Amino acid sequence: MIFCKSCENEKDRILGLQSFTKIITSLINFEKTCVQNKFSDNSCMNDLRDLAGLDVSPETVSTLQNYKVERTFELPNKDYVVFNYHIKIDDIRIYYEIIKSGIYIGYIGGHLPTKKFKK
Repeated sequence: MIFCKSCENEKDRILGLQSFTKIITSLINFEKTCVQNKFSDNSCMNDLRDLAGLDVSPETVSTLQNYKVERTFELPNKDYVVFNYHIKIDDIRIYYEIIKSGIYIGYIGGHLPTKKFKK
């Protein structure tokens, strides 16, 4: 699991969250399930729900059209990727992408803006 630079800005805040243990447990289950099942892309969303017990969902087309920039994160190789999938833990979201080169975490924090949820 590879954390993007954008996560570095959130690490101190995450440590103080009441959901910290749930976040760490979810990340461990997420990585373990992906590795054991050799997931290499995002088509495993339903399997993550079933095998890891995670509340996983993609963004709606409307959200991506209107808030794509807020979901675009820089990978360590300097490529920018739109992170379409997230794990929900209470009021925390973990945005991730699974691509052949690895499992990337782009954001861990509060709810990002959507058509229904304005920040």
